[in-house]
Parts: sequence; C-alpha cells; structure tokens
Amino acid sequence: MRAHFLRSRPALTAALLFAGAIAAGALLWLGHRALGERPRERVVGGNEPPAPRVAPELESLDVRALEEAAHYASLHDSQALIVSRHDHIVFERYWHGSGFDTLCDAQSFTPLLAALATGVAISHRRIGWPDEPIGALIAEWRDDPRGAITVRNLLESSSGAQRLALILERATRERYASYLSEALWRRIGAGDAWLEVDRPGGTARADCCLLARQGDWIRIGQLLLRDGNYRGDEVIRPGWVALLRTPNRADPRFGAYLRLGGPVTPGGGGYAARDLYAVSGEGGNRLWLVPSLEIAILRTAAAVDAGWDETRIPNLIIRGVRDFLPPPAPAPARVDVSALVPGHQP
Repeated sequence: MRAHFLRSRPALTAALLFAGAIAAGALLWLGHRALGERPRERVVGGNEPPAPRVAPELESLDVRALEEAAHYASLHDSQALIVSRHDHIVFERYWHGSGFDTLCDAQSFTPLLAALATGVAISHRRIGWPDEPIGALIAEWRDDPRGAITVRNLLESSSGAQRLALILERATRERYASYLSEALWRRIGAGDAWLEVDRPGGTARADCCLLARQGDWIRIGQLLLRDGNYRGDEVIRPGWVALLRTPNRADPRFGAYLRLGGPVTPGGGGYAARDLYAVSGEGGNRLWLVPSLEIAILRTAAAVDAGWDETRIPNLIIRGVRDFLPPPAPAPARVDVSALVPGHQP
C-alpha cells in the first residue's frame, strides 16, 4: 500500500495542481464577468468592516414592519434590503444568492459621488467656490460660453456629473478614480469599486455604472445623514449635504442628484416623513434617508417592475419606529456657502 501510494503521489499532485488551475481560471472568469466587458478603472477602497450590527429592537424598530418591507421587496425582484439607524445596521435581507459584498451596478447612484467629491475639493480649497465659473479651471473653456457655467449650475443639471469629474481632474491634477478614492471612497471604508472608462486609460464615466459592493451604499447613506461626517471623521465640511438638498430652481422636487420627498397627502400618497429624501433614478436601486430619525434604507434591484410603489418600503419602516413623530414641515433651506470654504472672507 505504501509503495503504491508513493508511486501514485506525483499523479495525485499533478491532478490537484490541474484542479487548482481550473478553479483559479474560473475565479478569473467570474471576476471578468462581474466587472463586465467594457474597460474599467479601479477606485481603491479602504475595505473596512461594515457598521456594527444590532438587533432592530435596540434601535426602536418594529421587526414585523421590517419583515413586511422585506416581503414587499421580494415580490418586486429585489436583490438586497439593508436598514441602518444611528450608524448601526439593524436589518438585512438578500436574494438571488447575493450578500453585503456582492458587486452590483450602482446605476443612478453614481453621479452623487461626483457631487460629494466636489464638496471635499471645496473643503480642501482645490475648488475655490461653488459659484466660480468653470472657465477658471478648464483653460480651453476660458473664452468659451461653457466657461461661464458654475459648479452650482452643474449640480443642478442631471447631466452635470461628467463635467464635475473633469473639473475635479483639472483642479486636483489627478485621475477622477484616484481622487474619488482618496477624497471619499477609502475614507468611508468601502471596498474596491470600478468606474467604466471609454478606453483603457481614457475618460471615466461619472454619470452611471460604477460597480461596487451593494452594501457599501449604506455607508454613503450614513455619511449623508451625518452631514458629511463618517464615524467621527469629517469627510466633507458641514453644510455641503444641506446644499445638495436645496430644491433645484428648475424642478423643486430635486436637489443635486437627490430626489426630495414630501408629506403624505390626504389621498394617502407621499412619504410618511416630511424630511425624507432619496438617491434614485433609472433602474431599481433606491437609497431613502430620513434625517429626523437617522434612518437609511437601501434597496438594490436591476429595475422597477409594474406595480412598484416608491413609498411602500420606507413608509412601512418609518411607521414601525417606536419613537416616530411626524416632523413639522421643514423651513426653507438656507445654506451659508461661505462656511463651506475654510478661511473664506465674504
């Protein structure tokens, strides 16, 4: 037996190496499929553990309401539902074999990152002023009508994310993916993510299609709820998130890449919390935020199907909060823009 084993060991070793090569090849293939066929550029993350997980009851949330919200999400082909309160993850439910770390297409969440990174750049004096003409940063546009456009104008435009990325590259002299990593993504501990580019080393898309771990968007929710602070780290100066939430002059239902909520109407429509706002757009991803309750609710899905009710999930969860009191109508937002720029003298 021993002699037979010794004679067969080289063959066994070769078989194991061959199996390992097949497994490694499969992982590479899966990674390639996960990242898609188009060229992409990595946004290096901090790859830190997620927020602490606690039982819903410890954060005054009704488990039955959470389960009903999860049931509704499952009926509409969701991939994940994650709820956070007071910087704790209190509920998670996943479908289609996914989990917190599963890569998914960020869809219309992506442009918000350019707006947040712009706030960091202003905080660090890389960009001088939200109302500064962008011709001051893009030399070839200095004498072009496009040079009169301001950063604030771009924040109010649904197509402004791509130009914001260009401004960030010019102002910081870094690739957009590199600055996004340094200014934001690593600082919130998110995992590595990938921006789509038009060609290797080419222009990154800032308007959609970031591939990131789906659970990392709850970190963005926590950052927004804390007005730019993430677990004690001031990532963006206070006031920038409030500026992003200022109603758009062209359409007051929107801020800067944020959809602003409203009260429940007599007919039963609308959101239960007056201060709710959301990150949403084309596709099925939704991130609902309720500052008065310090709640972030993340739902990921490929698309919105027939019969989908935008208010159903957040309203179930909001009304299931034991200390919930409908807040009064918010006063018109007034943001002192000068406070966003360190050392600014009006």
